[in-house]
Amino acid sequence: MSYTSDDTLTELNLKESSLTREVAKLLKELAHVRCQINAYSLASRLPPEVLLEFFFYVLWGEKDSRVFQRMVATIPQVCRLWKHTALSCQTLWTHIRPWSEPSFSSLAHRSAKQPLHVFINMAEGRKDLMITKKRMDNINGACQAIQHHTIRVTTLDLTLTVEIMENFAELLGCCRWDLLESLSLAVTMNDPGMSQVDLRFASHPPQNLRHLTLRNIFPLWNDGGIFKNIRELHLHGPSGDPSYLREILPTTSEALDLLESCPTLEELGLYCWGPTPLPDHATTYPDPERSLKLPSGLRSLFIEGSLELDIAHLLANLVIPATTKVRLAPFWTIAKESHRECSGLLSSLPIRQPDHSLLSIASVSTISVSADQERRLDVPLEISASRRVEQTGFGELSLCVQREGYYSLLRPNDLAYEKILLNTLLELGQVFQSSTLRTLHLSFPVGYLMLVTEESWQSVLQDLTSLTSLRYRRVLDAGEDLERLDFDVETLLPLLGAICYAQHDDGDSILPKLELLNFDNLGEDLVDALIPDMLDCIEERRLGMTTFQLVVDGTPLDYPPLVKP
Repeated sequence: MSYTSDDTLTELNLKESSLTREVAKLLKELAHVRCQINAYSLASRLPPEVLLEFFFYVLWGEKDSRVFQRMVATIPQVCRLWKHTALSCQTLWTHIRPWSEPSFSSLAHRSAKQPLHVFINMAEGRKDLMITKKRMDNINGACQAIQHHTIRVTTLDLTLTVEIMENFAELLGCCRWDLLESLSLAVTMNDPGMSQVDLRFASHPPQNLRHLTLRNIFPLWNDGGIFKNIRELHLHGPSGDPSYLREILPTTSEALDLLESCPTLEELGLYCWGPTPLPDHATTYPDPERSLKLPSGLRSLFIEGSLELDIAHLLANLVIPATTKVRLAPFWTIAKESHRECSGLLSSLPIRQPDHSLLSIASVSTISVSADQERRLDVPLEISASRRVEQTGFGELSLCVQREGYYSLLRPNDLAYEKILLNTLLELGQVFQSSTLRTLHLSFPVGYLMLVTEESWQSVLQDLTSLTSLRYRRVLDAGEDLERLDFDVETLLPLLGAICYAQHDDGDSILPKLELLNFDNLGEDLVDALIPDMLDCIEERRLGMTTFQLVVDGTPLDYPPLVKP
C-alpha cells in the first residue's frame, strides 16, 4: 500500500483503520496456531495412561465415522511417546473398522492375540447412494482378510452390498468362529437385492453366540443349531411389499421351528418379518398349526412393521409369557386392488380364535382410536392400547396399529377410511370382550362414522361390559364443509341411540358400568342440535346408573340443569 502527498487526512485515517483490522485478524490466527502447537506439545508430555484414554476415545468413541478410523492409523506417527504408548497397548487395536485389506492386516497385527471386534459399514459416511468399484474392491478385500483371524473374532457387524455379502457368507461356512458372541449382518438399504445366508458354520456353530441381528438377510431355515444359546434375536425384513419374497420367507412351520430352537431367548424383535404372506386371493387365515410357548425368560417382544396382515397367523400360534414386555406396532398400506383394503386395524391380531392369555389382552385398560385429519396422505388412522402394569402384575403391553392410505386424494369419494373404522369398531368387541377395558378414546372426523349404524354400535358396545368411560373428540376435516350440520347430526345420533338404553328387550346390556360419556370439540351449532337427544340419553342412563354424567367440552350437560327445548 503506497502513500502520496496528495492523500487527505480522511483517506489516511481510513487506511490506518483497514491496516489495524488486518493486523488484528493476523494476530488472532497466530494465537490459534500457537494454541494448537501448545496443545500438541502438552499432549506429548501427558502420562501414557492418560494418552491411552484419548486414544481409546478416538478409536472407539466415534465408531460410525470413517474419518476418525483413518486418523487412528496415524497416531503412532505423531511422536515417539505416542508411538510407544499406542503400540504397547494391544487392546487399543481390537476394535477394527477396516477400509482395505492392508488396513485390516495392520490393525489385526497390532492387536496381537487379543479377541477382535470387527465393524464394516459400506453405507456410512455416504451422502450419495453410489458406491465406487474401487471402494467395493477395498471392502471385499478387507472382508476376505478376516478369514485369517476368524478364530479371534468375538463381534462381527457387517453392512455390505448383496454381492460382497454373498462372497463373505462363504467364510461363515468354511472357517471356525469359536469365540463369536455377537453377529450382525445387513445388506445396504439402497441395494434392491435380498440375500439368503447359510449360518451353519461348517456344522460347528459358535457355542458362545448370544446376539444375532439380520437386516434384509434371511438364513436358511434349517440353521437351528446356531440359535440354541441365542439371548437376543432381531430379524429385519423388507419394509415394502413382501409378495415378491415368497420364495425365501419362512413358512409358518419354519418360523415356529426357528423360535422353538431359541430356548434361552431373552429379547425378540421382528421388524417387517414374518411367515410367507398368504396368497392374494385368501380371505381367511388357516387354523393355528401348533401352540408354541415362548421361553419363560423372554423379557421383551417387539413386533413392528409387520408383513401385511399375516402377523395374525404367527401370533395365533404363540403363547407369550405374562411377564414379557410386549410392543406390537404393525402397519400396512392400503393396496389399490386388495380385497383386504378395508379390513379393520385389529386384523393383525388373531381375532378369530383369540386367546386372551397370549397377549394379556385381558389386562388392557385403555384403548384409543384416532386420526389427526381426514384425506391426508401422511396421516394414518391408528389404534393403540395400554394397561396398568402395577395393578395387573403383567409385563407392559403397547399396541399401536397404523393404516396408511396413499390414494384417498385421488379418489375423494372412496369410503375406504369409513369402512376401515367400521370394521375396527366391530373388531374391538371381539378382541376385548373379556378384558378389563375401562376407557375408550375416539378421535377422528365425524365423517368417519357415516357407515356406523345404531345396530353396529350396539354390537360393539354390548361386548365391552367393563367400560366406564367413553370419550369422543371431533377432529375437523381438512377443508371441511361448514354447511353440513345435518350430516354431522345424523352421523352422531346412532351413537347416542345405542347408549341411550342400558337394557334391551332381549336382556342384553349396553355398557352397564358406563359412568362418563364425554364429547370434545363438537362445535356450538352441533351441540345445540344434539342437546335434546343428549338429555334423553342422560335421563335413560340414570335409570340404571345414577352417577352417569354426559360432559361436553369439560362441562357436565345437566349441571346446572338444562330445560329440554
